[in-house]
Amino acid sequence: MRRTVAERGRRAGFVSVEEFASAAGLAPHEFARLRDRLTCTRPATHWQRPPEGRVPGGGVENRGRARPET
Repeated sequence: MRRTVAERGRRAGFVSVEEFASAAGLAPHEFARLRDRLTCTRPATHWQRPPEGRVPGGGVENRGRARPET
C-alpha cells in the first residue's frame, strides 16, 4: 500500500486503472476481480488553500457533538 501511494505521488496520479494495477503489483486474476470497482480521475491541476478564518460548521467548538440537521 505505501509503495503504491508513493508511486501515485511520484507520477502525480494514475492515468488508468491498468497503470494503477501495475504500480500496485496486482496479479492478473486480482485485477480482473477488482476492475469493475476501480476508477481513475484526472489529478487536480493545483492545490487550493483552505479558506482563512472561521468556517461555518467547523472548528474546535463542534468536535464531539452531532451536527444540527438542516
